[in-house]
Amino acid sequence: MTSYTNPYMNLIKLFIIVLAIFSLKVFAETDFIETEKKYGLTFESSKENGTRSFKASAKITYNRPIEEIKKIITDYTNRCNNELVDKRIYFSKKHLCKYLSKTLVDIKVYKKLLSSVPKEKNEIDRFVVTKNIYSRKQLIQNELTRVFRIGDEKNIIYIIHQEKMSDSKTQKYIKSYDKELSYLKKSHTRYVLKKLGPNKTELEYSYLITTDHWLLNKLFVASKFFDGTKSVFENFLSKIH
Repeated sequence: MTSYTNPYMNLIKLFIIVLAIFSLKVFAETDFIETEKKYGLTFESSKENGTRSFKASAKITYNRPIEEIKKIITDYTNRCNNELVDKRIYFSKKHLCKYLSKTLVDIKVYKKLLSSVPKEKNEIDRFVVTKNIYSRKQLIQNELTRVFRIGDEKNIIYIIHQEKMSDSKTQKYIKSYDKELSYLKKSHTRYVLKKLGPNKTELEYSYLITTDHWLLNKLFVASKFFDGTKSVFENFLSKIH
């Protein structure tokens, strides 16, 4: 019997190597690390040249079809906070959130984007998300979400990448938008979904933010930040099971 070789394996290996090198560079001097037991969420924090980095990662296998999990991850209309309804600017105050967040008040999704930036190879979808966040004060963060698909029907891999954008980058995708007001320098979230079978999917999750804000730069904030990240992550993943 002839063995099957995934034609995209070299691309996948390259992606893993680049990600590993980037991770080693950013987290060479880790000063905080903790692991959440239930979902195996690992959280790390480090500081370099006045900028603090926070990283979270996890790897989980689900007995659910890959398309269902992809749909849940990109379901932004159900990510918000049910206690901060008075601070909402996009959702109705009557809207009940399914995926809860302590600081994410509500979201606006832009599906119709300007065509000035061409899609990359294997990119099947993209949209802009504006997040209304409340953390001591109201903040606005614009993010670009891109969805990539690799492999054939039996070996599907989805890569869902979310990245915070500056105003200058946001205006390349949408004409009218709320201007950024954020504590963060960078914010990247990546989901890699691998089809293991008709009803079995592997999820690799990674989250990275950097900030030079004076308060978030303090080491004692790391444990509090981990608790908040863990709470959001647990609530989100519990809905997938």
